[in-house]
Amino acid sequence: MHTTAIRLCTVADAPLVGEMVCALIHELNPESPTTLAEFQLRAAKALQHPHYAAYVLSLNDEAIGFISLNECCSTYAGGAFGEIAEFYVQPQHRSRQYGEELITHVKHIGKAKQWRVLEVGAPAFPRWSRTIAFYKNNGFKEIGPRLNVSLVDA
Repeated sequence: MHTTAIRLCTVADAPLVGEMVCALIHELNPESPTTLAEFQLRAAKALQHPHYAAYVLSLNDEAIGFISLNECCSTYAGGAFGEIAEFYVQPQHRSRQYGEELITHVKHIGKAKQWRVLEVGAPAFPRWSRTIAFYKNNGFKEIGPRLNVSLVDA
């Protein structure tokens, strides 16, 4: 029997979170120069931030995925809302409802926090059409592309 569990990460989980973020980023952009060690250092910093939380999904005590949330605030959302910052399930465990389990978990967290909105950025279409379909199947609606600008060395 396969048993899953989701738990809140602590700073002690930074190596694991960094490893999963590294896998996520290198899947999205294989040319990313950021190393595993750098992602682990970044995870340690993020896990100390008061508006960031990461949750790991384990299958039979083995970590197979994670999701992280930021609490944000805006007028359009009527105050605080949630943003999925990172979301990853190991490829060999996809299409087995584990991603849905993580999404359901963070929806419950958002409702408990009285967020009216939970947002997520998705990678570019059409290459990542399965990712977009996954989010839509879990109740998300497209609201348009998200963009960013680097403020490092700007």
